[in-house]
Amino acid sequence: MKSLRLMLCAMPLMLTGCSTMSSVNWSAANPWNWFGSSTKVSEQGVGELTASTPLQEQAIADALDGDYRLRSGMKTANGNVVRFFEVMKDDNVAMVINGEQGTISRIDVLDSDIPADTGVKIGTPFSDLYSKAFGNCQKADGDDNRA
Repeated sequence: MKSLRLMLCAMPLMLTGCSTMSSVNWSAANPWNWFGSSTKVSEQGVGELTASTPLQEQAIADALDGDYRLRSGMKTANGNVVRFFEVMKDDNVAMVINGEQGTISRIDVLDSDIPADTGVKIGTPFSDLYSKAFGNCQKADGDDNRA
């Protein structure tokens, strides 16, 4: 009888807890995801996302290994309605994924925690990348100087 009362009291808490926990990334709790490779930008794409990845929510989520939440939307581009995905890290947009003809065509990386495979991150100063050119570049004379 005590367990029935306890269950009746706990059931509403469990049900309401499940409805408010939709933003929790449960796949990040899996131990095999703790030590995986981090997402990096390369010439092929971002992490496992490449031009051959289907523009489908499940395919994108699988390629990201559950490290992020996805939010889909529609927008107009060149007079056409196109689908896009926003990759969310906590409450911030980390990437915007656009596609054409069913596959990914463009990925905009907005999160400075996602480095390039060369180690460069968003916000890296120009002088850190091109130390020989920094301070030595000058505007050349040409047509753009005339009004």
